[in-house]
Amino acid sequence: LLAYPSGKHVVVRNIDGPSAPPLLPQSASKLPVLVYRGHLYAVTACKVAPSGAYMVSGDQRGCLRVWALDHEEHLVKYESPMLTGPIKDLDWDGESKRIALCGERDPQGSSECAKAIQWDTGVTVGQLSQHLKGRAASLSVKPNRPFRIVTSGRDDTKTYFHKGPPFEKIPPKDGEPEDSAHTKGAVNC
Repeated sequence: LLAYPSGKHVVVRNIDGPSAPPLLPQSASKLPVLVYRGHLYAVTACKVAPSGAYMVSGDQRGCLRVWALDHEEHLVKYESPMLTGPIKDLDWDGESKRIALCGERDPQGSSECAKAIQWDTGVTVGQLSQHLKGRAASLSVKPNRPFRIVTSGRDDTKTYFHKGPPFEKIPPKDGEPEDSAHTKGAVNC
């Protein structure tokens, strides 16, 4: 499956093309395309769970939605405002139990720009390091145990590495900070 945001929608395509079976076998539609219209604001990031049962999507106002990809009505399983600014990137762990997300916080706010949560309850799973000016550009989750999360800054050159769950920053090795691995410019992906 290929999933991407388009305005206030999430488009999910079967990359096998028109000859592919429909996304939902029980559906009356025979199209290999799904358009999810649940967000009120522009969708900025989306990701299919490794299990294939759920999709997570985030929007311009920091709202996170987890919805059923394998159900004809695409029921919302979890929805909550997570950040005070746009969600820039998100990822599932390999067990489809936790979601890591990053983005921007409101300049006047003191909220976080990166979080790791249990997808079904929204409970925070540890503490991710925060980036300069509250602007994180990207993150990635190692899909198997032991889990690791790396976040990258938009206004700084830092890449913070975390281990868990519960997630915590990996301490420097031999006095050498691991977060200075990228030395020039923002990390975009």
